[in-house]
Amino acid sequence: MSNKYKKTLKQISLNKIQGYHPEIVKTVAILANCNFVRRMDVLSDDALLQLLDIHPIFLNKVSDKYHVVGGFRSYQLALANVNEELKVTCLVYNNLPKEKIVEIAQTDLLGSVILHSLGSKSVAQIEAIISDIGSDAANKIAPGLNSTRAITRFEKIK
Repeated sequence: MSNKYKKTLKQISLNKIQGYHPEIVKTVAILANCNFVRRMDVLSDDALLQLLDIHPIFLNKVSDKYHVVGGFRSYQLALANVNEELKVTCLVYNNLPKEKIVEIAQTDLLGSVILHSLGSKSVAQIEAIISDIGSDAANKIAPGLNSTRAITRFEKIK
């Protein structure tokens, strides 16, 4: 994604966020099958807030409404563990076009596994996400993972 879309880092209360952007609800549903989303209650409050600063929630703002378009795991962790009136770190875009919203969502799903893969199940998760978002989108996001062999090699490089 190019930097031509203006974005601002802000602290926003969870209760001000409307939920997932309607264009990417099906994309977010892919997370239900990923092993890295299982536990949400293992971090201290301070550690969770630090993690949310490191990995902000990505929002698209239209009028006065905020919708999540990326940082899905951060959003899920915040919803499960943070008082909804507490302000959390968010990266806010204004009026993104549909194709950029979808691109951010797909990059978050595939890129998060690539960035944070810590176990042997990451290969299966990467393959499942590629299957769900499609090889064209996956090749745009991660052209180096264009085959099962490349994905397996990625796992062995770690």
